[in-house]
Amino acid sequence: MRRPLVLLALLFGTGTAIGLQYPVATVSDWALLGGLASLWGLAVVLAMLRRGRLAQMLVLGLVCLLGVFSGRLPRGGTSLAALLPLAPDARVSATVSGVLSEVPEGDGASPLRMLLQVREVEVSGRRYEVQESVPVLVYGTYRWPPRQWEHWSFSGTLQYTPEAYRGEWLFVTGVRGSRRISPPSATLAVWSEQLRRAAAETLRVGMAERPDRYGVLHALLLGYRARLPPDVQQAFRRTGTMHVFAISGLHVGIICAVLVFAINLLRVPRTCRVLALAPVILLYAFMTGARASAVRAGIMAITYLAAPLFGRRSDSWSALVLAAMLIVAWRPDQLVDPGFIFSFTAVAGILAFVPLADRWLQHHLPLDPFREREKGAGVWAAVFLWVGRLVAVSVAAWVSTTPLSLYYFGRFAPVALFANLLVLPLAFLIVVTGCLALVAAATGGMALALVFNQANFAYVGLLTGGMGWLERLPWGYVENVQVGLPLVVLWYVVLVMVAVGLRRSAALGETDAGVFGVGV
Repeated sequence: MRRPLVLLALLFGTGTAIGLQYPVATVSDWALLGGLASLWGLAVVLAMLRRGRLAQMLVLGLVCLLGVFSGRLPRGGTSLAALLPLAPDARVSATVSGVLSEVPEGDGASPLRMLLQVREVEVSGRRYEVQESVPVLVYGTYRWPPRQWEHWSFSGTLQYTPEAYRGEWLFVTGVRGSRRISPPSATLAVWSEQLRRAAAETLRVGMAERPDRYGVLHALLLGYRARLPPDVQQAFRRTGTMHVFAISGLHVGIICAVLVFAINLLRVPRTCRVLALAPVILLYAFMTGARASAVRAGIMAITYLAAPLFGRRSDSWSALVLAAMLIVAWRPDQLVDPGFIFSFTAVAGILAFVPLADRWLQHHLPLDPFREREKGAGVWAAVFLWVGRLVAVSVAAWVSTTPLSLYYFGRFAPVALFANLLVLPLAFLIVVTGCLALVAAATGGMALALVFNQANFAYVGLLTGGMGWLERLPWGYVENVQVGLPLVVLWYVVLVMVAVGLRRSAALGETDAGVFGVGV
């Protein structure tokens, strides 16, 4: 099999989904672990007896059962659903305590939004050990606001919301009902957050009078989405381009491109690039909140760059599925998290369709070195190829994520096809210019950093102005559209069939060209 990791990831994900759907007691998990060990031993014996096919089948089954075990394995406590079998929208007074796993978002005009990794819950005077991520809304203004990785305790109302986007539970409280237990215990987390704040202050130089502009810059480059003005958030949501503020492959790819350019000047061998880039990529993903999209992009980039070090060919699909397997193994609940699903679905759609579009574009360009070209034809060919690839990425991402947007949010935004053509180039310019500003500031050139910030001031103005104009287009977006899960599944089945058919047609076209000597 050309890409065995794809099959292994599908089996592991299927097993994890089964484990999440049907959790059992710890005793059953130990029995399952014994069965896994037995299957592994049998696979080793069959391999020694040169029964390769049977051994491979056992290994595939073993991977699926590992996913089941991972999904059912208790992680430091039980779930809230097992402790509190409530009806939908039911509420109960409780006290929860744990660690803030994301940067708190919000301002004085709206409640502070946090994601708490709950470790303990107290209901009716009884305490239980749990392990679950719960969104927390806090009304009021803190004198010293909470920070990521701090330990907190909240007393308020716990609500069961099975149809919510961020999970099945929501905790609502006020400032007086919250208490800081201890500062962050992870030194790396504290240090990365300090770097993040210092970078934010650097990017704010020259924009102090326009918080709307540097708020967009902070959200785009550092993941501070709470600093986005409400009208800007609304414009990006309605145009289907809110994804640009999720630290993902776009941001990590730009960071990697800047770093690769720098290490090429130092003549670092290609096989050793990953050793220089991996720490920076991991730090950036961790510093911007360690969200699923950022972790996925970081793992993909490191896997792709590490292939030459082990004498392997870099492969995007293998990097994608490896990132998915590692994230799901670390946190099985991510498998049903909408952010995780959006992130991987968008990248999978881009990997499936953009190479086909790229092949078609190159087929229609005069790339033959022996063919005479008119003066300037090479420049126009490069522009045509760049625009074509940009359109292909926009269409592939839109087609791949539209069913999810309809299912989770009830929003259909055909204007996103055009909005992405504006967002992607400007986001690239903003991230690159922001990186240059940070590098200039780190090397003592604050005057040069100010120049880069002024350039970003103009870029951000173009970006927000363009989204505001697209938002006002008639029929650019439609909200409150109800779409069922069967229709979403049907969409993706058809999409996979189209991708497979196009790939086969392209392969046959290449074969015919090779047989009959047709030049491309």
